[in-house]
Amino acid sequence: SRAVAGAPPPRSLWSLSLVLLAVVSFAYVGAETALTIFAVPWAMLVGREASVGQFAISTLWFGLLAGRLGMLVVRRPLGAGFLALSGAASAAVLGAAIACDVTRVELAMLLAGIALGAVYPVLIGLAGARFPEASGTAAGLVAGAGALGGFVVPWLAGELGDARGLRVAVLGVALLSLLLAGAAAALR
Repeated sequence: SRAVAGAPPPRSLWSLSLVLLAVVSFAYVGAETALTIFAVPWAMLVGREASVGQFAISTLWFGLLAGRLGMLVVRRPLGAGFLALSGAASAAVLGAAIACDVTRVELAMLLAGIALGAVYPVLIGLAGARFPEASGTAAGLVAGAGALGGFVVPWLAGELGDARGLRVAVLGVALLSLLLAGAAAALR
């Protein structure tokens, strides 16, 4: 038995905190995947070559790496407030790029990647910290919600793009980043 005499009973894994962590993961992986898929069509939409869109995929992923490496400089624990800021920053970058009809898709993707870069490691760390008595299960459930987002979001965003245009689909990803921010803010 895990129970220790005199210790408080373990907190239930099934809680609002777990749901909010799962929503953040779903939104993050969904946004990351959808942006990767939309890079080439977005570049072509604004009059650039397909090769620019391919380069934009690399700048997105370089931004994600840079955001994660930036955690090494911070040297303090990052929490739900940081996740909320990350989601809001990504939404602002994507929304502004679409609203201003930016042709430098690769720069917008780089900035969105930097904004979102540290989300996943911080998220998985928070899942373990919030549920120390079941950290592996919590992290696994949160990661699974991300995998679901990676499957569902690009599909739905593609449907939205086919029906309403690519700009609307990218704005949908910006709104997903706001969902990430809102769920993370609710965790605080």
